Amino acid sequence: SPTPCAFFILQEKELVRVLILTDTVRGGDFAALHNVPNMEELTLPLVNSRKDSIRLGTFDRLLAVTTTDSASVLQDYVFEGATPNLMIYAPTGATVESPGRNIILGGVSESILLTDGYPMLIPEAFTAKTISYTRNFSKQTVIGQSSGWETLALPYQVQTIATQDGRTLVPFGAEQTGDGNFWLAAMDSDGFQAATAIAANTPYILAMPNNEEYTLGNVTGPVTFSATDAEVRSTTGLSPVEGAYIFTPTYRGQGGSSIYAINDEAYQDYLPGGVFVRGLRDVQPFEAYLTLPAGAKQRNVIPVFESETTGMDDVRWSMYDERWTMYDVPGGEKYYDLSGRRIGKPTKTGTYLLKNGKRVQKVWVK
Repeated sequence: SPTPCAFFILQEKELVRVLILTDTVRGGDFAALHNVPNMEELTLPLVNSRKDSIRLGTFDRLLAVTTTDSASVLQDYVFEGATPNLMIYAPTGATVESPGRNIILGGVSESILLTDGYPMLIPEAFTAKTISYTRNFSKQTVIGQSSGWETLALPYQVQTIATQDGRTLVPFGAEQTGDGNFWLAAMDSDGFQAATAIAANTPYILAMPNNEEYTLGNVTGPVTFSATDAEVRSTTGLSPVEGAYIFTPTYRGQGGSSIYAINDEAYQDYLPGGVFVRGLRDVQPFEAYLTLPAGAKQRNVIPVFESETTGMDDVRWSMYDERWTMYDVPGGEKYYDLSGRRIGKPTKTGTYLLKNGKRVQKVWVK
């Protein structure tokens, strides 16, 4: 819980995560802050780094700084060495001279850049004129097999997804169009199901198509998830998604023997990105993990897709040809909707996926 002033006489300082200073703070007082080694949030009254030496970048766990006084001045040197995802809150009128940092003035930020692999904390919601997060994708997706999946959670609703070379991407089945597609799924009572948008503070699995057998649409390297005029949600008190399993987002990372992390490397007979494994590794910031519902039987692995009865796996791992074809419906073919669900023979005009051997074609049925 928040701890007011007198930080130099606090008992059990290693347990303090949130520190609120209400009295006047001088430069020499900041040295005592190092006696609070696990501090993640720090609130300051009137401070002026032009008059007093203030250095906050040496606190390894510090994720959010707030000054409550509009006359405060915080220069760039104050944050040297800090995590790139440090959030700096200040009221309108305060001076924060730290180019490239995540600065929120009066509840609005000009630009937020979230860096993969580093912890992040957003104690208070705000509006970002621009916000982005970039991840590097390299896992291979294999036709006919579950592979290449990663987990993702972001504190804002994503509007644009783009590759380094400028291609825009949309999930398979989405109504909007792009230069390419990727697979996106969310948890529900039946397990992972196809999704078409990335909402704030919601965990997902996703996979970028990456296989030499595809005719087009491969995605490797950096992919940026961005938005403008975005509502950036608080990341405190996040609720997991409860479905077939409990799916929980994390922005600080998470470890433990009871959590299931998706495999980055081959595990037993599973390809990279094909299975969640209990106690496999620490889950990184901006990822998500599975846990079992109360009373569920313990198990070592949870495959990303445990059943092929709907034919979803085959379609998910076959890149369809973007060339549209006028198609008269014959019997004996396998048809799917644009979300990858197996359907019967189409009975009305529309757009479908048609599986023919290892190829999947997007067809317009008369």
